[in-house]
Amino acid sequence: MKFIHLFGPLLITCVNTYAQKNIFPLPAGKVGIGTDSPTVQLDVRGEFSLGVLSSTGGQAYSIGLTRAGAQLYGATGNGLRLGGSLSNADVTILPNGNVGIGTVSIGQKLDVNGIFRSNGMVTLLGPGTASEPANTDKRGLYVDNDVSTSWNLLTLRNVAGTMMTVTGAGNVVIGANNRQGYKLAVDGTIGARRVKVTQESWADYVFLPDYKLPSIEELERYVTSKGHLPGVPSAEEVKSNGVDLGDMNKILMEKVEELSLYIISLKKQLDAQQAQITALQRQR
Repeated sequence: MKFIHLFGPLLITCVNTYAQKNIFPLPAGKVGIGTDSPTVQLDVRGEFSLGVLSSTGGQAYSIGLTRAGAQLYGATGNGLRLGGSLSNADVTILPNGNVGIGTVSIGQKLDVNGIFRSNGMVTLLGPGTASEPANTDKRGLYVDNDVSTSWNLLTLRNVAGTMMTVTGAGNVVIGANNRQGYKLAVDGTIGARRVKVTQESWADYVFLPDYKLPSIEELERYVTSKGHLPGVPSAEEVKSNGVDLGDMNKILMEKVEELSLYIISLKKQLDAQQAQITALQRQR
């Protein structure tokens, strides 16, 4: 009994001296490892292992306390795996910082196999800097599909159905089911302050000396026979094929310029007739 009474204090002294300040329950109930001044119920100053799943599988994870909080990392394999099985975890964090949700085949910083939903605003910022050109593709939302042009790049829908689609070929479809290969297909009304259409040619050829202006009689016969002006699509054609705004404006300008030539010609005829009438009046 004397030996125990003598050895007990010596053992405690050795633990406090050689165990790097491993302090076991203080009067306040706090435990310190690596510190003699624990501030919480279990205060560990340094890294420690949480254990190994088995001798053949799993990893021993370490936690190191930093100013930013707790760090979890593994020497090899997966840094952290939550839920699921080893082959299909719910959440996996690799040692390189990549995160997988619903997948263990992680190829990006965040790889999600499933639907992502947010009840708040989602903000996506690219790695671009202010010094880069304004047309850089490193800013904002960047969608890349280098697999197939048959896969849509973007689809926006609500309870009424699909409202907007950006196809893999780069066509934009707004509320339209029949795309017809247009770069922009809109099933509805477009409101704009200005619309600019680039044309490769214009109707000023009407004023060239070699332009053959139909006579009034030829124009009358054509209109009577066809029911529309020469070079202007018929009502049936417009209904079936629609109207190209650029081409239609060119056609309309052609007719305006032809009308101008008709007016000039008629003015010359009227001036000649008036001159004849004035001459006859003077002879009387």
